[in-house]
Amino acid sequence: MDKFINTSNGGIPLVNDDFRWSDESIRDFIDNHLSDFAVTIGGNGNFYLSGVNISYSAPDYTITEGYVYINGEIVKVDAQTCSPSSLLAGEEFRFEVVETFDATGNKTTRNGSSIFTYKKRRAVPTIVTSTDPLTDSQLVFEVTASQERLQEKIDKLLGDVSYTEQNYITDGEKITDSIDALDVQLKDVSDKTDKIGSSSFSDTIIDVTPSTTESDIVSTTATATAKATIIFSCQFHHQLSGSNTTLTYKFYVDGSEVYSVKETCFADDRYSISSFTIQNAVTAGDTIKVTSTMGANTCTIEKATLTVILVD
Repeated sequence: MDKFINTSNGGIPLVNDDFRWSDESIRDFIDNHLSDFAVTIGGNGNFYLSGVNISYSAPDYTITEGYVYINGEIVKVDAQTCSPSSLLAGEEFRFEVVETFDATGNKTTRNGSSIFTYKKRRAVPTIVTSTDPLTDSQLVFEVTASQERLQEKIDKLLGDVSYTEQNYITDGEKITDSIDALDVQLKDVSDKTDKIGSSSFSDTIIDVTPSTTESDIVSTTATATAKATIIFSCQFHHQLSGSNTTLTYKFYVDGSEVYSVKETCFADDRYSISSFTIQNAVTAGDTIKVTSTMGANTCTIEKATLTVILVD
């Protein structure tokens, strides 16, 4: 923020521009910081900052002293009352900025002119037509229970910063800190999780005929030594109708059977999807494959995917 330096000795000259320099630097600082909130909040961007508690006790509204943000400016609201009895049908109160001058600031210049120097800008309840659109220079007049303060508007946009489990982030911390913690954790997970083998086919039909002979469905080669999750899924078509049959899948790692599972193929079940996941240690270079054996009839496997993922 700009600053007027007046610490030098020797009788520094003081002119009106010196006051303008200090005044404008403060106003620019405030506007640049709060204008971002105004854009984010939406609407006409005006909001209650502090104080300005409005309550109704017949016949008047009572307003406490405070500050509001209107059209890029922080404006004071003086303690006051206003009566809804002054409103005609179709009218309402809205806060607008009104300028007056403090008489104690009246000055007489060297040329004899009288000028006002203490300008007061205050937000006051002003009577407007209810159907008129809300302008940039107005703030909705609301009793305190209905007001949304700046923090409440931010909470509505960002949430209450409260989390269910707090595994990597903490209730109430800054959003930037939470995102940073998640970013670090996701990178750690990415470093530990790697696909070390995959294979798939489609538009290639494998007929699994009734036989004790296993039919290879899909296979891949492990590219690393690790504990791994092996994920297998396939789409099959039971060709014949009239009876159910059983399809047996077997998982092999480096020639050794590590898992088997049976699936019932229902009669007239034109298309079905099977999906299985197991965990098993693998060594770089191991062949990982899935085979199938049909109990009766014939099953056509039309699509299959085998994926091996490092788990840690």
